[in-house]
Amino acid sequence: MQLEVFPPRASFLNAWTRQELQLGDTCTCFGWSSPTEAMAHRAGFNLQISAYFNYYYMNGGPISIEGVVATANRVGYCPDSFYPVSSLPLYPPSLEALTYASYHKDGFAIKRVNGRKGLMRAICTGSPLITQRWGVTMEHVECCIGYDVDRGFQIQGSGMMTDYWPWPELPLFTQLHKFTKSPFPFIPFPGYTPPSHPLFDSGTLEIPTLGVYTDWQTPVKEYNYVTANISTIGEVTVGNEIGEDPLWKEATRELHLPSLQLGQDGDVYYGVIVKDVVWKYSGTPA
Repeated sequence: MQLEVFPPRASFLNAWTRQELQLGDTCTCFGWSSPTEAMAHRAGFNLQISAYFNYYYMNGGPISIEGVVATANRVGYCPDSFYPVSSLPLYPPSLEALTYASYHKDGFAIKRVNGRKGLMRAICTGSPLITQRWGVTMEHVECCIGYDVDRGFQIQGSGMMTDYWPWPELPLFTQLHKFTKSPFPFIPFPGYTPPSHPLFDSGTLEIPTLGVYTDWQTPVKEYNYVTANISTIGEVTVGNEIGEDPLWKEATRELHLPSLQLGQDGDVYYGVIVKDVVWKYSGTPA
């Protein structure tokens, strides 16, 4: 079994990374545009996206991360040079901006991830994150562009600076979203090794790392190199929207597997949920 291996640090920070100049309640639009720019930069494009073009088409309604992404897919995006903004209220976009945006629609999809491991995995596999945390008076959206295992996670935010937040402050961030679709390629960072698929072969189930969930008040315990013998199962479904890590829910006897390979050379199935599991497993505490 291959465990997941993370490099000690990874970052999208580069010579083209800029500090955000936010006006009004535009943080959510910048939370989308900054990670998009980071992916473009890593792919070799010096692109500076106009977050205000997106904000203009939010029509003054409630702004959410999902809403900003939906708006970017609906109207597209354009460079800052086509829609420069230095003050509010905003003005209608130019024909140049609209023409550019018309060729850059429907390019994004996002998915929520959880915790330190989810953040590090997203970065390592080529996606910065849209983050949301509690600010002074309201929730605030920013961009995470990297991490360091010792220093913490790297936030490109509205404070006119890019800096590390210590890992113990990660719970302040109520939402972490990675891109699952982008106009720019997902370029992995060197040193990252994904875990092998959980494998069911000859009556034995092998899982590189398994999280055991007891209840919402108890932290999930993780075990490495898990081997198990299953005596009874109930319903099995595939293609479910579940977390990215194998998880055993003790109370409901549900086993959630992001992927499962049947046999050494067999097919791989994704989003597997097995209900009413009766099994015996063993592993090493992570």
